[in-house]
Amino acid sequence: MTVDEPTVPLTVCTVTTVGQLPAARVLVQSFAEQHPGARCHVLLVDTDDELPDLVFDQGSAEFLHPAEIGVDDADLDRLRTAYDADELCAVLRPALILWLLGSEDTAGLVLYLDPSVLVMAPVADLIIAGLERRSLVLVPRMLSPLPEDGLLPDAAAVRGAGLFDPGLIAVNRGAEGFLRSWAEHSRHDPHGAGAFLDGAAVLAEPHVLRDPGVGLSAWNAGNRTLAAGEEGALTVDGVAVTSGQRILVKNESTAANNGVYTVTNTGSGSAAYVLTRATDANTPGTGSVSAIGYGSYFFVNSGTVNGNSGWSVNSSDTTIGTSAITFAQFLAESPGFWGLSGSNVYNVNSGGVCIGCSSPAYTL
Repeated sequence: MTVDEPTVPLTVCTVTTVGQLPAARVLVQSFAEQHPGARCHVLLVDTDDELPDLVFDQGSAEFLHPAEIGVDDADLDRLRTAYDADELCAVLRPALILWLLGSEDTAGLVLYLDPSVLVMAPVADLIIAGLERRSLVLVPRMLSPLPEDGLLPDAAAVRGAGLFDPGLIAVNRGAEGFLRSWAEHSRHDPHGAGAFLDGAAVLAEPHVLRDPGVGLSAWNAGNRTLAAGEEGALTVDGVAVTSGQRILVKNESTAANNGVYTVTNTGSGSAAYVLTRATDANTPGTGSVSAIGYGSYFFVNSGTVNGNSGWSVNSSDTTIGTSAITFAQFLAESPGFWGLSGSNVYNVNSGGVCIGCSSPAYTL
């Protein structure tokens, strides 16, 4: 199909390896779905094969070879010898952004996203607004201080990784000096993007984008409210939930998001539904009804598929918002009762039973 001229005045790019191509495709498609007409550029660092451009109903992506951004064959051979594929991505990231910034085909606004990013809602307006104020937009890993609770990530881990997320960087014309310095620094230390971005204010005056909807990651998931983008009342396993009810979330693709949540807002035609981690399942631990960890168990008393079933945590390390939380079923649905090992049997009355939590849980 023929793709029209981009309707989003923002050039989007990423750097990837052949092994990361599935993730890069998801990134490109998810961005295009939220920004119809967007055109993305994907720099592929570890192959010389030509790949066809990705074309979607909402937009497209053009594959680039390092030679197209000014890396000659001799230099590329040296880089491929000196670095592994992931390090080469880090080395060529600022070079790609700089090349696009100076290209006549761009509007001067460039957004870099890591190939692992999934775009769930429009973000272009926030980025463009920031670039109208400054030539550089950065996203902090944290929006509030981490608690001194002995868990990871802690303040030392954030300082070691860098205060800003290198997975989302936006620039406007005027950031060329910053990008050249970053490109030179990356060749000496491909793992040092975090430390370099921490010193960005020396070379540029960045706009720090402090939006709770941007940059959700393992660094900050624990202190953010989980909310869905789609609008409409929340129905879980065939049950229309009400505010204050508890939901057992066990099948998230990012298993760190699993756990027990309370319905904060059921959602409507004009507002998204909101789930918040239950207060008694927001602290790691075992043997306590006020914590969640290996062996914690929950009974589900409603649901078309999972009603009258029992689930226990079978993951050993539980750092809320960071570690994967996985559940194993130990009770299947049985009419009139739930059976445990041996002769233990718990009858289920019409009001439901929830052992290991303060009120019945549903399942998502």
